[in-house]
Amino acid sequence: MSHNAHLLAAAALLATIKLGTTPLDHERVDGEAFLITNGSPIPFWDMARAVWAAAGSTKGTEHVNFSCMTRYFNIDKARTRLGYVPLVSLDEGIKITVKHFEEERAREGEKKSQ
Repeated sequence: MSHNAHLLAAAALLATIKLGTTPLDHERVDGEAFLITNGSPIPFWDMARAVWAAAGSTKGTEHVNFSCMTRYFNIDKARTRLGYVPLVSLDEGIKITVKHFEEERAREGEKKSQ
């Protein structure tokens, strides 16, 4: 059964407290940052372009003149230490995220106009 990463992190922290011992460095959850993705490798700029497209932007990366690195985000630490399993596909995650930010922007606009 898969869960949201923040719930898995909370469960791991509580389990650590109950054990009464300090986990090894490669097992720690406290003080750690976790990259949460769906596990599908995608270059950074391809991800940015996909988000811009889902948001209806036609601008893209025309302002980026030079990119000298290819970067991928890796969720192995979240899988290993938290037991994280991705909940949605990359495309679905982008759609959900863009929809959330568009709804938040609309709510903020409504608040300002009142």
